[in-house]
Amino acid sequence: MLDEYLSAAKTAEDQIHRDPRNAAAKRDYNFAVGRIFEIIRGAKLDPWTKPLEVSGEYGRFIFILIHKPDDVAAETFRGLRATA
Repeated sequence: MLDEYLSAAKTAEDQIHRDPRNAAAKRDYNFAVGRIFEIIRGAKLDPWTKPLEVSGEYGRFIFILIHKPDDVAAETFRGLRATA
């Protein structure tokens, strides 16, 4: 399931880069990112201390912490990079 949301977020992000005014892509991106963090928290995964590799039907993703916020509630998601 996590790979599906990562793939959806990546697809939406690509659409946003092509057309920053694409409201549907922004909505889809925000929804997917919300579910990604929901799954990470629910499964008690820890991408904050080491990279989280996710492989599945939709590709391989590596979730890497860029900056740990002082306030965990203020988490931001800074894009996706799929690996080959």
